[in-house]
Amino acid sequence: FGVPFALAAATASGITALIGVAVEVLLIRHFVHRTLDTILATWGLSIVLKQLVVLIFGPASVGVALPLSGWVTLGSISYPAYRLVVMAVALVVIAAVIALYRYTNFGLAVRASIEKPEMAAALGIDPRGVYRASFAVGAGTAGARGDAAGERGGGRRQRRRRHQRLRERPQWEHALQQLAEMRSLGVVANAISLS
Repeated sequence: FGVPFALAAATASGITALIGVAVEVLLIRHFVHRTLDTILATWGLSIVLKQLVVLIFGPASVGVALPLSGWVTLGSISYPAYRLVVMAVALVVIAAVIALYRYTNFGLAVRASIEKPEMAAALGIDPRGVYRASFAVGAGTAGARGDAAGERGGGRRQRRRRHQRLRERPQWEHALQQLAEMRSLGVVANAISLS
């Protein structure tokens, strides 16, 4: 549509945050104290939303033109410059979210609402509003991640190229990716077992 990438990314994150608020109001708040039910409800919703997108826009992925092209080479390793920028931005976003939840009054209200919602309400904090705002922050952050992954679209051809690159990657890099994926699954499994 000819919109600058940064403006489109910010708009998409804002829209995703608003969708997150709607999801929290219509679905999540009914499962607040049932962790496993919340995970299952959001997983089911994600399947429904994916299929809705396929129905509206079709099954083919659409790639987005990268706002930055080129490669950075360090020794024998070459890496796309755009992905390095995405990683740097991700680190900044992580730091900002940590600072938001750890060092601000909003973060204090979130922690109070999670730990003791009745006491937080007695102190004048609206736990439902805090949950909603916190869910919007998470959804907006997830929307930003989707913006960053937009360059990975392109359907089957793009997936074939990715698989070819995976075969060409050094074994240690592939092993590190598998280890990271197993670690992620372990974190999810621990979260489920704690509920």
